[in-house]
Amino acid sequence: MLCLGGIVAWRIRKSHEEDEKALFRLSDHKPVHIEPSETAVESLRSETLRLWLLLWRASSELFLSEKTLPANVEVVTRRAVLDKLEDLDLRSALSSEELQLHLLPDGDWSKEVALRHLFRVAELEALQYSCGFANELSPVEDFETLPRVDVEGIRGLTKGARRPSKETFEIRHESEMTAVFYLRCLAEQVKRGSVERPLEEEQRQILEEASAKAGDPNADLLIGTKIISEVESDKLNIATSQAYMRFSALRHALSMLEAD
Repeated sequence: MLCLGGIVAWRIRKSHEEDEKALFRLSDHKPVHIEPSETAVESLRSETLRLWLLLWRASSELFLSEKTLPANVEVVTRRAVLDKLEDLDLRSALSSEELQLHLLPDGDWSKEVALRHLFRVAELEALQYSCGFANELSPVEDFETLPRVDVEGIRGLTKGARRPSKETFEIRHESEMTAVFYLRCLAEQVKRGSVERPLEEEQRQILEEASAKAGDPNADLLIGTKIISEVESDKLNIATSQAYMRFSALRHALSMLEAD
């Protein structure tokens, strides 16, 4: 699974190269001192819940792709997720791709599709944090592995449940902290030759600054229990992808909550 995960992480990384411009311009955003509109908060909440339900289904599909269940065991994840979509009044907001995946019979997703969506768990956590479903984010050092999807957390949610969204300055702080970690990981990938791309002089300088303490056991950033300079490449690829997804999701949440 780790090997397949590394491949999926690499594909995600390649698909977002153009979007990385924001990571090289962290100071170009000026805070907007306004309260998020109720519409913005509801849109972010809807997006979060839909992704949460999609990853619930993806976690079930990955399990079914790796296990052989007894003949008398009935899998009801598809039905449970569809019922929850109705309970939360979210079905009409689904994209055509989401709807198609949810309608497939239990066990009909490919392992790669299930894993590709499970790689969005860092995105989900960032959205949960932004709209108040999570009080804090997990440490970036844990990005070498994929955390389990909190199924029980969404089972008990009701349509009327409301939680205050995080303050935008808190979301921005987390996004910038994540960007520091991501840039360090990206710099290591460039150094190892696993990522090859033309860099402008300013971008090259930023990556050099991000890796200024590379190899220092007392100062370099960690992935798991190893400093980034010493971590295995497959774990580095997974951590880089997870960091990028968290950063992108936090910036996306900011763009929604600070919309004029």
